[in-house]
Formats: sequence, structure tokens, C-alpha cells
Amino acid sequence: MNLAALFPNEDYRFAMRFDRGRPEDFFAPTEAGPRLLVERVRWLNEEPARYAAMLPGGESLLEETLELLRSWPATQAVASQGQGGASVLASRFPAKPTTETAASIEAGRSLARCIELGRKLETDFVLLKPDATGVFRLLAGCVCFPSSWSLEEKMGLPLEEIHSVVPGLNTQLSRPIAGFLAKMAPGVSWLRANWGLSRSAELNQHPARKLPRLDATVRADEVWLRVEWQSLVALPANHGVLFGMRIEVLSLAQMKENPAVAEGLQRALRTMPEEMAAYKGIATARERVVELLGATNGSTTASEPDL
Repeated sequence: MNLAALFPNEDYRFAMRFDRGRPEDFFAPTEAGPRLLVERVRWLNEEPARYAAMLPGGESLLEETLELLRSWPATQAVASQGQGGASVLASRFPAKPTTETAASIEAGRSLARCIELGRKLETDFVLLKPDATGVFRLLAGCVCFPSSWSLEEKMGLPLEEIHSVVPGLNTQLSRPIAGFLAKMAPGVSWLRANWGLSRSAELNQHPARKLPRLDATVRADEVWLRVEWQSLVALPANHGVLFGMRIEVLSLAQMKENPAVAEGLQRALRTMPEEMAAYKGIATARERVVELLGATNGSTTASEPDL
């Protein structure tokens, strides 16, 4: 995962660039795993409906995802799931459920399995599948560390509508993205990344948490680069897609240790269209951040998050 490649020596623009990798490498446990899993379990215990969801049609995508994880040595333990969630759900319904309650039980079991996977897997994930018209829709997922977006608001939406909040993205890349997803080769992790800036080092930046926002008054120790490393993996049996996300957070001081990153970010901030800067929540802060990135005194030193 090349951080400097995120900030080439060029003006800001959309780029549909993917690198190839092995899926098992992206989803494998890391040294940071124990700390990440503690936080994931916390959020899933507190508000599971906010961070995990399952719609009809998502069950088979989840099962194929679990099969993939079991096929990779590094993630076999992650994909082994118990039956505790199913027994708890069954206790809520009559011993001889009707067709309607039986469907509710099955849906509940699938959601319980999704949540259980979210407790064991370090990465966030969403599952997409094309509908009868070939349009990819979000049908399931577990996202404990969202970057200022809400999983529950995106469920069931077509990909183009999900992307509609990003200024200019659909106009430039809607068709290429749809075509790419439909033709993804299996067995490959298609890797890319997004970046943003935040006033908080928190991994979970769900909008309901109302974390502090960047503005022109921001201090050097309040500027954090938030990188979302992404992996897209084909689910060929269901013609679906497993979309994994890992979050990396760096302080301004860490950014300045890498001149290519600091200079590339400065150029991106200077040349970013105003509507994109507003979408990223940095419109009123970008001149200040550019100034801080160029500063050389000790005032830019910031503490690092425990990741």
C-alpha cells in the first residue's frame, strides 16, 4: 500500500486506478488486529443496527464470502462461526413458526452471521450484487469505521445513487465503474484508495457521532490524514462483489516526514474544485492545512493514534 502514490505530482482529479493483489493478504490479520477488534466489538455491541445490515439477497453473498475466507489459511479462523446467534433468535419466535416468522428467523440468522463476521474480521466490508437490470446494489455489510457516511442509509441503493453525493464522480466514472465490476476476474484483490482529512483520529466517524469538523482555526495537532484502503473481490457464484475497507490514520507530523506525501497533498488541496472540497469537509480549512504542511517549526508536532 503505497501512500506516496495517492498524491502524485499533478493537480487533483478523479482516477480509476486499480492495482492487483492477493485477497488473502488484504483480509489477513495484522499486528493492529487485537486493538481494532476490541473497538469493532464495542460498536457492534452498542448499536448493531447502525453498523451492520442484511437485505434479502445478501445471504448468499455472505455465505460465498465466508467460503472464500475459509479457503485462505490466514483467515480460516475468522470465518469459523458458532451457532449462538441462531439459538437466541429462535427463542423469540413460536416453536412452530409460520411462513412469515420462519422467514424472519432466517433473515435474523443471516444478520447475526454478518455481525459475527464483523466482530472477527479486521476490515469493514460491504456486499454488492447486480439486480435483474444489471445494476449493482448494496445488499449487506458491516462497517464499524465509516468515513462520515451511514451504512443504514445506503442499504439497497444502486451504486450510482450511492456515488451521487460525490461531485462529478458519476459524470466521469459511472460507466467505467459499472463495466469494471461486471467483468472482474475472480481470485484477484483489486486495490485502490481514497483519502480525506479530519479533525479527529477516531476510526469510527459515523455522522451520528458528530465529531469536530475542520475549519480555518484548526491547529497542527488537530489535522489527520484518513486513508481508506479498498479491496474489491469477485464473488463469481453470485455475480457479486466483496468490497473490503481498511482505515489508516496519520498525523500531520507523520505526513511531513514524507516530503512526497506532504507536497502532493498541498498540490491536491490547492487545485481541488470547490464543490469537492466542500464534500470532503475541508473547504474552509484547506488554506490553513496547506500552510501547516509547509511550516517548519516545532508547532506542527502531533501525537499519533494508537492503531
